[in-house]
Amino acid sequence: MKSLKQIINRYIRSAAIVMALVILVVIAFAEILIEQGRVEDTAAGTFVRLEQIIEENENELKQVKEKYDKTCLHDAEAIAFLLQKDPEATNDTLKLKKYANLLELDEIHIFDETGTIVSGTNPEYYGYSFSSGEQMAFFAPMLTDKSLQLVQDAGPNTAEGKNMQYSAVWSADGTFIVQVGKDPQLVTEAMEKNEISYIFHQLNISPAIDYCAVDSETLSVIGATNADMVGKTVAKLGIPAESMQNEEHGFHANIEGKYYYCIFKKIETRYMGFIIPMDVLYERIPLDLLNLALCLVLICGTLTVFVANCVNRYVIHDIHRINGKLNRITQGDLEEKVNVQSSREFSALSRYINEMVGSLVNNDRKMSYVLSRTEMNIGVYEYRDGVQQVYCTERIPQIFGWTDEETAYYTGDRVLCIHSSRSCAAAAWSASATYTAFRASRTAT
Repeated sequence: MKSLKQIINRYIRSAAIVMALVILVVIAFAEILIEQGRVEDTAAGTFVRLEQIIEENENELKQVKEKYDKTCLHDAEAIAFLLQKDPEATNDTLKLKKYANLLELDEIHIFDETGTIVSGTNPEYYGYSFSSGEQMAFFAPMLTDKSLQLVQDAGPNTAEGKNMQYSAVWSADGTFIVQVGKDPQLVTEAMEKNEISYIFHQLNISPAIDYCAVDSETLSVIGATNADMVGKTVAKLGIPAESMQNEEHGFHANIEGKYYYCIFKKIETRYMGFIIPMDVLYERIPLDLLNLALCLVLICGTLTVFVANCVNRYVIHDIHRINGKLNRITQGDLEEKVNVQSSREFSALSRYINEMVGSLVNNDRKMSYVLSRTEMNIGVYEYRDGVQQVYCTERIPQIFGWTDEETAYYTGDRVLCIHSSRSCAAAAWSASATYTAFRASRTAT
């Protein structure tokens, strides 16, 4: 059977281990939530910055386009005014090219009243009309309304597919239409600033983090810092569409075999995504948990030793003291007193033990007193195996006819307490051995 000390020490160690494991699990879970919250805050700040960049770029593009449109119209009006003053230049390609260079234009086209190119700086375009393609059809309403002045957005032209921006006005006399074309470099540069790739480059991007833009209708990636993602749908990549559209919290996703933590937010017609690998997101947690585990081992080890020492000192040691006292009492020394005062509990236990022993002694004295008052030669003694002391009433020596010298002769090294109302004398006694020795001595006498 194990000792109380061993049992307590084992349970203290078990409790310390369980407590340390619980703390580690709770801290690990808390660390995960903290890291997720931290990256969600970072993503929220990034999305705010993206919205600012997009808004700034759109405002800039709007201003550039308005300015550029006005410039194009002014250029068309200027050419129409020059041709009105110099009608011969209408069919003079060289002169038209000179005007174009003067106003930094790339093309000048003269349309007749049917909407067909009859002259200009590009003879290869002669014969094209407003019905020749979608791009040219933009100006068809001018045939029915001569007050119109139109500026077309930049795009590929019908004849060669090169990127141009055209504007057109009627001449002052209403006999022909002047159309001028210009390379929309400023507009293109402003439009490029609204491209997803350009916007992402405006951010301070960590190499480990990917950004992507997903079209809200097709759910396909229209731009990303990782070029391999562009053109693929979120379903093909492994991003749950429902989680992406939720927007309230981040979520884990297995994107092409690697686990990521993803945060999305809808900005205008696109879902902007903040995607970070889980090993990057949680890279600090293992080291933090290792340091915490070492601290817990040190703390729990110290507490275990401290608690074990306290238990040994204030419980186990005092129990041994009480057991020692009780052992002497069981050997017959009813005069032994238990006096352990290290705590209120042990103090109360000591008092109860002393009161119990005192009650036993009082019972013996009462029995001895009653028997001593009778005229009968009755004596009572108590003997138990393994007990070195025997208690008896005071008539036992009288029954045996002991003298004081005989009593002294037979005392030896054992104690016999003879209870009476007047005394408790010490004498040697072992129930069977003493009686045998006594009979032998009386016979010899």
